[in-house]
Amino acid sequence: MKLFIYDTYDDDNREQAEGRFDDSSDIVKLPAASKEELLAGLDRLVKANSVFDRALFQTHGGPGHINFGEKQHLWDITLRDDFKNRQYHKLFPVYTRMYFYGCEVGQGSEGTKFLEMAGSIFLRLMGGETFAFTSPGYGFDSWVPFIGGHTVHFSGSLIKFRFGPGGVRLPDPPAPDLPVDWSAGGVM
Repeated sequence: MKLFIYDTYDDDNREQAEGRFDDSSDIVKLPAASKEELLAGLDRLVKANSVFDRALFQTHGGPGHINFGEKQHLWDITLRDDFKNRQYHKLFPVYTRMYFYGCEVGQGSEGTKFLEMAGSIFLRLMGGETFAFTSPGYGFDSWVPFIGGHTVHFSGSLIKFRFGPGGVRLPDPPAPDLPVDWSAGGVM
């Protein structure tokens, strides 16, 4: 099951969200126009014993934060202070992939702190991954053929952190050893 969280305050996010997914039964949509609406929605899902293995947060953002409503920035300290002790880890009892879709959310040390805090709070049971782009994205309305309802990042990089049980960040895996064919001048 996938949890699709999106900011309804912003017209761009709302229009993209309308065309992102069909009415599939394996996607639960959680629209929210504020941090308070997001908390109330997550609380309802915990109470209903809902479980997910993927989560997508479609919001605007910036280095180390996502946005809900009119300039409500959710930083790592917001997650720690307002989300940590609400049992949200119960929503993700299996290895879970969690994508923060906003522009530049993964950028710099603030991006790292945000993704690490999200993993430590939400992925405490069986671990998983948090990831976000370091660059601005360009959103396309749902009516645009082929890419409508999506945001494309033409630059920057995707930052990803892995977590084990307990929400403990795991080290990055080593780079694969690629076979070298010296007769061809380098890597095969």
